[in-house]
Order: sequence, then structure tokens, then C-alpha cells
Amino acid sequence: MASAALWQGAGARLERVRAPRKMPAGAAVKKDAHSLRPVYMSVGTVAQAPGSAYLEVGNVKVLCSVHGPRSDAASAAFSNTGRLSCSVKFADFSGIEESAIEAAELQVQQALRPALEAAVVLEKYPKSVVDVHILVLEEDGDVVAACITCAALALAHGGFEMLDLVAACSVARQPDESLEIDAPGCSGVSGGGMMLAMM
Repeated sequence: MASAALWQGAGARLERVRAPRKMPAGAAVKKDAHSLRPVYMSVGTVAQAPGSAYLEVGNVKVLCSVHGPRSDAASAAFSNTGRLSCSVKFADFSGIEESAIEAAELQVQQALRPALEAAVVLEKYPKSVVDVHILVLEEDGDVVAACITCAALALAHGGFEMLDLVAACSVARQPDESLEIDAPGCSGVSGGGMMLAMM
């Protein structure tokens, strides 16, 4: 069972979240079409970052650190709202082919920023930037949803004002026309799929 300790009052921070690992590292994921892969999450994993989180979903492993807010040098005029700067990197050993890394990083970045902007109260950070850095340590299917969920945890751990946490999941259409939630290796499914992120 996951446990969390929260500090009350203004600027409340998510202090720690620990969920027990339900499967040994590197084990094959066995699940039915209507269940999620085993999940492990932890916050405060990067000591040098104000907010950080680590998330495992099956064999997908994602690390996120959040820094800021800092002054937005790119914005010449005063802005009433802040902005999010998201960067995504895949480790060389993540399991994705080297030729596909750049496209995969761009795909995650394009989904990550709008999902988080809906949750973070950017009006509280005028003319500022909040940096969100994602490192995908291992890729095995639904990386985008894992990155969104991990980044939301890191922002909450950093004490950034948010409307709510963002959780994401995908569904894949298998060649036999059946649907599978949170499919391992769903990036290669020819039947198509979709990802949903919501507060």
C-alpha cells in the first residue's frame, strides 16, 4: 500500500511516496487486457532538484527532475503567466533504437507540455520558467503516459501550485480488434491506439 506524508498550509509539499515493487526488475510483464502493469513510484529521488520523481510501469522506467521557477530571459515583455520548459532524453541503454530516439523524444515533449500546463497554476509564476527534465531509462511500450504521470509527481513534490495531479494511460487496438489498456510494447501495435491524460 502506498503511503504519503504531506505538509499542511501554504506551499504544501508532497514529501514522500513509496509504493512497494510488485515484480522483480527485468521480469516479464504478465497482465490481462483490462488491467495495468505493476506500478512503482517514488519522489525525492534527485537530491539536487527541488522536485523529482521516479516511476516504473512494468518495464518502463522514467526519472524526472523539476527546477525553478527562474526568470524567463526569452520573454522580452512582461507576462502575467509563467511557462513550462520540457526536455525529454532517452538513455542510450533504454532499449529504443538509436535512429528512433530523436522522434521518440519529440513525441513525448509534444504530449507532455500541454498535459502539465492544464494542471500547473502558471499565473502564480509571472515572467518565469519552470524546467521539467525527463530521462527515460527503459522503454517498453507506453512511455508518454509514464512521463506525464512522473512529471506531475515531480511538480507536486517540488511544491509547485497545481490544480490537481495528472495521471495518464493508453489503450491499444490489437490486430484481432480487441482493446488492451496500458499495453506493453504498444508503440509497435499496428491496430492503433490512444493516450488519455486527466486530472
